[in-house]
Amino acid sequence: MNGRVIGRVRGLKVRLTASARVEGDIIHKTIAIESGAHFEGSVQRQDDPLAQGRIAAPQAQPALAAPGAGKPAQKADGI
Repeated sequence: MNGRVIGRVRGLKVRLTASARVEGDIIHKTIAIESGAHFEGSVQRQDDPLAQGRIAAPQAQPALAAPGAGKPAQKADGI
């Protein structure tokens, strides 16, 4: 990568080029840091660094009916 990142980076193959600026933790399977890259944080190697970052898809929840929903409307007297 090149450019600037503030925050956590997760990747299978992370490569910081000489122009990279990273302030945060890197979780990787493999990492390469070129001379001149700026990195401030910690590194942690994991076999599957993307596994913890996955979010399960939300499951459909039945809609809650408002009180009186599904009942026919009543006619008001005097109209």
